[in-house]
Amino acid sequence: MCGEAASDPALAVVLVGLGVSSLSMTPRALADVAAVLADTDLGTCRRLARVAVDAESAADARARVREGLPVLADLGL
Repeated sequence: MCGEAASDPALAVVLVGLGVSSLSMTPRALADVAAVLADTDLGTCRRLARVAVDAESAADARARVREGLPVLADLGL
């Protein structure tokens, strides 16, 4: 996946959960995305991808995925 979507740590988790195996992003985003993915197992990625797909809106999907990723708050993201 190439583009700005992969630069969002929460969305990167969802993309991995959907089966994306390659993420391309700006170097500036790499540390945050890597930290979140290192802290999140594949089962959680898959569960959060399902949560996002089942959400009623993009805003709801984002909020629910963020709720499922306490590491975001821990990292100040």
